[in-house]
Amino acid sequence: MKKGGGRHLFLFHKITNTMKRKYYVNNNVQYNGDYEVHVSTCEYFSMMFNRTEIGEFDTCQEAVRKAKKLYPKANGCFTCCRPCHTS
Repeated sequence: MKKGGGRHLFLFHKITNTMKRKYYVNNNVQYNGDYEVHVSTCEYFSMMFNRTEIGEFDTCQEAVRKAKKLYPKANGCFTCCRPCHTS
């Protein structure tokens, strides 16, 4: 094997081995009119009794896009979906 060949194998594995996470949307509207999207491991997840599973996704952007089909004002949770938290 050529020098550095293992590095390319690692990069290939890292790119192709993504982990999907299970996402839910809280069916209770927030004070600002948003419906928050959470991952199942969120610290606030256990407090959400009225929730809808929206599926498994690689990114919160995909999950919020799906949640917006149910609730046009869906938004990512500040804690577990910060890249998708807009308000």
